Amino acid sequence: MSRIARERMLGNLEVSNIRDTNLIQLSFRHTDPSHTKRVIDTYITEFSHRNLLETQEEATARKNFLEEQFAKVSTQLE
Repeated sequence: MSRIARERMLGNLEVSNIRDTNLIQLSFRHTDPSHTKRVIDTYITEFSHRNLLETQEEATARKNFLEEQFAKVSTQLE
């Protein structure tokens, strides 16, 4: 996608937080409803995928931390 096309598309996209929630609202304006749906669906899919990856990374970091702490405590108890 060219820089101009990307800027034009982003100009039609609005992302806002829904107050007092962990939700966001996506709005996209285009003359073709099916194009609008594809764009919004793509953003949702990418956001969900990225969120899943971040959750997995956080879980791995917590697991590693707990394993390190367990090893330290085990050594101290010996």
